[in-house]
Amino acid sequence: MKVHRSPAKMIGLAFLSLLMTTLALFVGFTGYQKEGAGGFPVFIGIIGGLFFLIAFIAIAWKAFDRRPVLDFSDEGLLATEVAPERIAWRDLLAVRVFQLHKQRFIELQVTPQASAALTLSRMVRLNNRALGKSSDYLTLSTSGLDRSVEEIFSLIQQRAEAARQS
Repeated sequence: MKVHRSPAKMIGLAFLSLLMTTLALFVGFTGYQKEGAGGFPVFIGIIGGLFFLIAFIAIAWKAFDRRPVLDFSDEGLLATEVAPERIAWRDLLAVRVFQLHKQRFIELQVTPQASAALTLSRMVRLNNRALGKSSDYLTLSTSGLDRSVEEIFSLIQQRAEAARQS
């Protein structure tokens, strides 16, 4: 089974970031009219506008990327946003779903040997640092996926338990 990003959800998120870009630039423009070029609202408008414009470009890029985010096979799980290598089912020790600031994540705990063999993405390393976790924990965001979190969680858990029992 392959899990992709939902184009509709991603386009919705891209639209929201474009709306926020417009709002930030509006704040900067009205601040410029009231206080001139050196005002704080102008600074916030420019910084906010650039941030949300970059977010729009990144989200729009992902909306049209048709590569799977998760690829389930007999050999293991390929989570492209975590690492380019496949994680063997026998190397998965635990899986859980958690929520942080209203965003749901799936956390995979892998063996230290598997963690050492993976080339972790920058985002996973940043998430681990922010959450105070070691590299044995792999977090992946479930935002914008075309399958439910519960379905993905259940399938990962079933495959990992089956591999440990055999």
